Amino acid sequence: MENWATAIQTMEAETPYFYSLICPADYTIPMVYVRDVGRTCAAQLLSAGSPLRSGENPYIVGLHGPEGYSTQDVQPALEHATGNRVEARLVQDDQLEDFFAQAFEEPMASLFVEMTRSFLPGGVAEKDMNGVARVQRGEDTLGL
Repeated sequence: MENWATAIQTMEAETPYFYSLICPADYTIPMVYVRDVGRTCAAQLLSAGSPLRSGENPYIVGLHGPEGYSTQDVQPALEHATGNRVEARLVQDDQLEDFFAQAFEEPMASLFVEMTRSFLPGGVAEKDMNGVARVQRGEDTLGL
């Protein structure tokens, strides 16, 4: 969830806004806070009989926040945090290359485009992301 902190830079614009790669605006994806990642890793490492010690190698921990969030969820959270109305600017699929080219050189820009498309509707990671069998839930919410 900390990725939304980059929106702070655009909150000082005449019309505060943030960019969202999560399209459509009501599409939810799992998000988790770094604090929950740390707690979960520490608990796994310190627990007796931990699956990490059971010989399953590699052991993959599916970790999501308490619920999935969409752009429509992030917008009011940013408005609450800043005390201002905030505009959500969706980065559509056909805009991804230009969007990432502003921040990264090749081949990194193309890799970010590929990664982003993978978790959006119809992407190769969407099913795995939303259908994780052994998922643990973090405690921290988006902040509303």
